[in-house]
Amino acid sequence: MAKILVVDDDRGIREMVALALRASGHEVLLAGDIAAAQEAVAREPVDLVICDIYMPGGTGLDLLAELQRRPSPPRLILITARGTVETAALANRFGAFDYLAKPFDIKVLLDRVTAALAPPAAGGPALEPGPETMIVGSHPAIVEVYKAVARVARLSVPVLILGETGTGKELVARALHRLGANPSSPFVPVNSGAIPDTLLESELFGHRKGAFTDAHRERRGALAQAAGGTVFLDEIGDVSAAFQVKLLRFLQDGVVRPLGADVGEHVDVRVLAATNRDLAALVAAGSFRQDLYFRLAAYEIRLPPLRERLTDLPALVAHFQRRAERELGLAP
Repeated sequence: MAKILVVDDDRGIREMVALALRASGHEVLLAGDIAAAQEAVAREPVDLVICDIYMPGGTGLDLLAELQRRPSPPRLILITARGTVETAALANRFGAFDYLAKPFDIKVLLDRVTAALAPPAAGGPALEPGPETMIVGSHPAIVEVYKAVARVARLSVPVLILGETGTGKELVARALHRLGANPSSPFVPVNSGAIPDTLLESELFGHRKGAFTDAHRERRGALAQAAGGTVFLDEIGDVSAAFQVKLLRFLQDGVVRPLGADVGEHVDVRVLAATNRDLAALVAAGSFRQDLYFRLAAYEIRLPPLRERLTDLPALVAHFQRRAERELGLAP
């Protein structure tokens, strides 16, 4: 497996992460500060560095800058208790592969380690703008989205897609599915915010005949329909606390229990979710479960709004003009 350096001044964090990584078959080196980390990477090459940002005697960004000067730098995942948008932006600008705020679910970290150690395109084709994806642009912010999709498309981990309304969250979800390991398998979208909570459980999990009033026949839910493929849960930030519990239970055991059923069945399906809301803020406010957030956000892709990439506007106008011409039969 891989050789991974874990850098954190908190001994408990170091040992917890090291234990999980070794259980996954990785060789682990430990350092309690930046100086020790610098000595470790000088002695022997490593495949990945997991590093806290804020420590006495230096920061993870200092280590990242030094690693970037090497001919073949290892990838680096930054972790910190100060999980702010500004810190995430700094991590991205300095070239970190990923960023994780404490406290974190160890499974989420392991999923991100898997993504970091995967080949650049995870064995599949790279995402490119064009008619097939309808994702258009060459601004550095959208190029980072292409790279992120290519990194995780063929991995089985859940992905949380974040962005304002109209930024193309479902397009990214469909691209993840199309570039995934089973592109011919079902892709089933569910608009969680548009379905009344009383019906959302039936929509996702299905129901047996007679499970509730008007349940005149059995219905397969979206998870069962997407078996072997992908289910896309849009507007996940709008679901109720009761539904969050049911979704978390499925993500933990993979068992679909239709309404009115005595037993459930295991379903192999990849879950992608999206929201235009700040889930981390909802977690802090107590309106979204932290454990569910960790499960859904094994990997996060943030989509920039158009106002942050205005240089892409001409390409977008040309793209939609060509699309309209094709649909109206006006294309030469």
